[in-house]
Amino acid sequence: MAREYFCAYHSYIHQCRGLSDSELGRLFRALLEYSASGELPSFKGRTAVAFDFISANIDRDMAQYELTCKKNRENVSKRYERMRSNTSEYQGYQEKEEEEKKEKENVKKDISSEISKKSTSAKKKFVPPSVEEVAAYCQERKNKIDAARFVDYYTAGGWRMGRQDMKDWKAAVRSWEKNGIVQRGKGMPEAKDYSFDLSAWESAHKWHIPDFSPGDEEEPTSKMAQGGKSKTE
Repeated sequence: MAREYFCAYHSYIHQCRGLSDSELGRLFRALLEYSASGELPSFKGRTAVAFDFISANIDRDMAQYELTCKKNRENVSKRYERMRSNTSEYQGYQEKEEEEKKEKENVKKDISSEISKKSTSAKKKFVPPSVEEVAAYCQERKNKIDAARFVDYYTAGGWRMGRQDMKDWKAAVRSWEKNGIVQRGKGMPEAKDYSFDLSAWESAHKWHIPDFSPGDEEEPTSKMAQGGKSKTE
């Protein structure tokens, strides 16, 4: 099999310095054809001399290339025959490849399973609890939260915690328990032990109106306007 190229060495610069540009062009074309098909040109003079020593280098490089290809084919053939003759080695090689393949598949399955679990967990829809479920949990916690009022309170608010949808109603129960929230009357939940001193607030915000006695009042000026006499007169 012929190579798709031939080597042009830097030493050719000095060896071809006596050729004109047209002669050098014809020489290069002839070398390409010789390397591809082995066709010999009909050169004379300086061009023929240059072609002879350059084509000799092409023949030498081609022979070395074919020798290398032959050795590579022999090495591949010997390796294959050795693997076929040694069945245990060949089977071991195949088993190793199968184990590596299975291991990679198991890793992919584990990753896919983990992603699927996280996706399922993230998409799990919140289900509001019943009064019985809240009551059972409150009994387990031994708190005084009214389960019915708890459910009514969050049902009215659309089962939301602030601006976000509720994800864990048990956490809300524990939050009520921690903050000491109980139910009083029919209203919304209020804080336990909360008090407000109305008398103290009124005393702090009382308006102090001056107390004028009857003897301090001034006489109306209208009597003087009517021509009345003053007391000094």
